[in-house]
Formats: sequence, structure tokens, C-alpha cells
Amino acid sequence: MELKYNNIILSKADNIQDLTIDFIYQRIGLFIGKPEFFYNEIIPNTLRGFHELMSCFKNENSDNLDKFTKYICHRICAEFDNHKINFFNRLEISDDRIFNIILLNGFLDLIKDSDEEIQNYFLKARNPHNISISDIILCFDFVEENIDINDFTSKRFLNYLKIYVSLRYLKASFFIESNLLRGGLVNDYNEIFPRVQADSQRRDYVEFDLKIFQNELIDVDKFWLSTFLPIIGKYNLDYRLTEERIFERNQRNWRLYDNAVFSPIFPIVSIFILDLDNNYTNDSKTNELIHQCKIWRNENYELKTIFTNIQFVDEFLKKFNSFAVNYREPHISYSKTIYDYLFIGIPECFNELRSKYKFLLSLDDELILENPIFQYWRENEGFYSSIIDLVYKNRSSDFSYNKNTVDIAIFALDKYSRYFDKSNRNTSQGTKQAMNFLVKLFEKDPEVFKDLKRFRNQMDKQFNNGLTNIHSLLLKIANG
Repeated sequence: MELKYNNIILSKADNIQDLTIDFIYQRIGLFIGKPEFFYNEIIPNTLRGFHELMSCFKNENSDNLDKFTKYICHRICAEFDNHKINFFNRLEISDDRIFNIILLNGFLDLIKDSDEEIQNYFLKARNPHNISISDIILCFDFVEENIDINDFTSKRFLNYLKIYVSLRYLKASFFIESNLLRGGLVNDYNEIFPRVQADSQRRDYVEFDLKIFQNELIDVDKFWLSTFLPIIGKYNLDYRLTEERIFERNQRNWRLYDNAVFSPIFPIVSIFILDLDNNYTNDSKTNELIHQCKIWRNENYELKTIFTNIQFVDEFLKKFNSFAVNYREPHISYSKTIYDYLFIGIPECFNELRSKYKFLLSLDDELILENPIFQYWRENEGFYSSIIDLVYKNRSSDFSYNKNTVDIAIFALDKYSRYFDKSNRNTSQGTKQAMNFLVKLFEKDPEVFKDLKRFRNQMDKQFNNGLTNIHSLLLKIANG
């Protein structure tokens, strides 16, 4: 199938969906995802509708982005009820600086029942500087899960909204685009790597004691480690509601803070938002690494743009999660495990994405790993792996569990053991229902109840991950 204009072939593909999204990416650099079993609703089902869509891209100029944005706005206003249109209109007239606040707050109007934590810590966010791309994806997923499975109109509205939001990010200023990446690709709720089964500890978002590194590392090592730290200092879950710009702490002196959050995948995007011009020191090694970072990010700006597209990031992270969950871990050390996740997993994920979306062929499988931060780790693997292991060893310690909670955990492991045994043929629905009863056992321990409820909710979109996390936490509690 070919798309021609004045006998010039503009795009070639096997079907109308691939033809359309390939052409749109060529023209304006917007990634539009493909659902698993049907066409994206943005693809018109009539020749007239297709002609109207293509008319946005008649000329190769900067107006294409504005024209396509107006086209999406027109489709939304023509296809949905006043309730959804009013929500969209508030977004359309909002300033870029508060756009994410209007978006998250507006989601409250789209759902009837809401998880209290998601509602309080995300959907009621007040500080736009503390909202990351992972927060936006989490909230879209949450709203989608809370929509009735047969409510196709609302699902179509969310799809249009994802495209519109990515368009706004594409058109936004450098500051707005960078601010999305400051918090990294994971948060308190989004989990990409499977937890350590023995103690239920996360691998992709690790709070640790920063004090031990303040006097031990030279400048180049501090700079390298800082690219893995989306948050420096102690933080609470409600930081999206506070006035402090928490992600900007990274630009300050480490000595002001005792803790930090380590995220192995943060360098994928942190390289694009680091204030490299003000990081130069008297140390030649540090300056050389900073210089390499500046060259690489200038040459690979397309990566920054695509990592502010919520559909792309969501699909990339889901593939990355699938790889990590199914990867057989031959290593005992934390650093070796995440090294494999990154250096084996990322190329595999990009290879899958390039096979699915031919317009991404220019993004080489190894491109992200050519990032100087990852390359520096490769070149000095022994030393920097030891630093990462020290980070994990000094992660913030958990509080001890009271005897009643420990006893309930032991009871729950016995009573619900058949649901944790993978050799049993349990239905997903039956297992979810059993986990609902299990979670209620811990209502008198708010912290444990909160964590178990979170993992139960995770089962709705990542069944095996959520169930494994429940089992791991119970084992951890039962062991005191």
C-alpha cells in the first residue's frame, strides 16, 4: 500500500494504519501507538475522513503540527458528550506551565470510584514542577482500569487524549519538556523490574543512605552517580502537593541531604536535563565525561523528544518490564542483575519496537547504551558496579513488624498457599478475589494494608507481578 501526492510516494506500508502513523511520524515526529488487536481509533474508517486527516500534512512546513492539533481538537469536540468536551476545553486553553495539573485534576471527573492513594497523591497534584512522565502514564493507566470494559466511548476519548497530550508536549517549550523527565521513568507506584523475592525490595527505585558517599567519591564518580538519582533528600508521597521543587534538589550540594533515590534507568533521560554547563570542575576526568554527554545529547535529540511521548514511553516500559520479569537471573549481586536488565534488555526492547514500528528504524538497538553514562559504566564495570552494590546495601531500612502482623502473615501464607503455587491451575478472577480477602486481614496495620492493596491493584494490569509482590511481602513479614 502506498500514499502518493503528485505521483510522489510519501509512505509505504502493509496496511492503512501503518501507512498513516508512519507518515505522521515523518511529518511531525509524533509517535502514535498501535493497539494489539485492532486499529488505533485515530485512523478514519471512510475515504473522506482519511482525506481530511491527510490534508493536515499537505505542505512540509511547521504548520503541520498546528493543523494536526486542530484536527484532533475537532474530532474530540465532534465525537463526545459535553462532559468530556468541557474537560478537554479546560486542557486546550490551559497554559503549558499548569497543563499537567489541569490534566490530572480533570481525571477525577472521569472516574466514579478511586483508589484513595492515587487520588490524593497524584490526581489532586498541585505543583506542576513535581509531576513526571511516569506520573502521567500511571494516571492514564489508572483511569483506564476504572472505566467499564464495555465503555468504548470513554476508551476512545482516552486514546485521543493521549495523542493530544503528546502533541502538547511536542509543541511545548524546552523547559516544560525537560521538567517531565526530571522525575525519571518510574515512581512510587510504577514498577519495571521484578522485586527481590526474598525480601520484596524494589530494584528500579531504591531509597538509600547518601551520607556514606559524600566523602568517599571523587568528582567524576559523584557526577556519574548523580545521573542515576531522580530525587535527592528525604521525601514523602505527597511531594506533588508541596511547594518545593523536589526534582531540582539534584542541582544542589549533596551535603545538604542524607538520603537519595537511585533509579537504574534514570540516565536514559537524565542526560537530557542535566545542567552540564554548570557542572565543570577542576577535574579533567569529570570535564571529559561532561563533554562527552553534551556531544551525545546534541546528536541524539530525537530520543529526548520520543521519551516525552506518553504512548511510546508506556509501550517501551511495558516491554522492558516483560523482559525483566521473564529474564532468568544468573547473578546474586544487585549490580550484575540490573546490568543485564539494561545492557541485554534495552536492545531487545528497541529491536521489538523497531520491528513493530518501521518509522523507528533510525533508532539503533544500541543507541541508548551509547549514552556516555552507560558507556562509562561499561568501561569501568568493576568499580562502578561496586558503587551500585553499595547503594543497594545501604538502602533505607524498613521498620520492624509487630507480632500481630507477623502472625497474620504466617496465617495468610498457609491459608492462601494454593494461589501462590504456580503449579496449581487457579483462575485469575478467583485469585484476585482471594487476594481481596487476604488484603482485608491487614486492615489494622495501615502501612502493610496500603502496600498489599497497591499490589492487589497491580494485579489488574500486571497479574503475575502483583501476585508475586504480595507473596514476597508476606514472606518478608513472616520472617520478622
